[in-house]
Amino acid sequence: MQEELGLPPSVELRTLHDSLPSGADVVSRIEPMAAPDDSFVGRSVELRQIASMLAQPECRLITLLGPGGVGKSRLARRAMASLAPQYVDGASFVTLEDAVRKMTSLSAERFQLKDRGVVRQGCWADLTVFDPETVSDNTTYVDPERDPSGIELVLINGTVIVDGGRVDTDTLAGQVLRRGSDT
Repeated sequence: MQEELGLPPSVELRTLHDSLPSGADVVSRIEPMAAPDDSFVGRSVELRQIASMLAQPECRLITLLGPGGVGKSRLARRAMASLAPQYVDGASFVTLEDAVRKMTSLSAERFQLKDRGVVRQGCWADLTVFDPETVSDNTTYVDPERDPSGIELVLINGTVIVDGGRVDTDTLAGQVLRRGSDT
């Protein structure tokens, strides 16, 4: 912790560390990871379901849920390996344009939010101006409040909330939106 985060470990963490077996003992007990292409019953069905969901234009996000130990991580790695060649650069599941559309106009349409999700005269001005080359989430476990980089301007209901990368935490411009609302 001291080397990586610049923080001295707590007494509790030191006690836990000292109670763990040393390196040689640990290495001798490590089991090899299961092959990524496991033969769980129904795994090919799950992969086809993931591919089918990702192919739908209204698909925004897929989250794999289940108890620990059922293979969610292996399924996600397998899906990525088999499906990635169909996507941009072989690694991304959506283009920037499609991601923006899914987060804005498609979501507004889905929730029947009138005058939202598009840039057009007479619509509410909910806009984010960012640099796709430098936008980054800078939060860490130690500093979860750190501002992101690459986001230059954010308007919520026409009110400037972020300007030049600086966040105005005193201005509250948002409002609760309900399905089919006019505002």
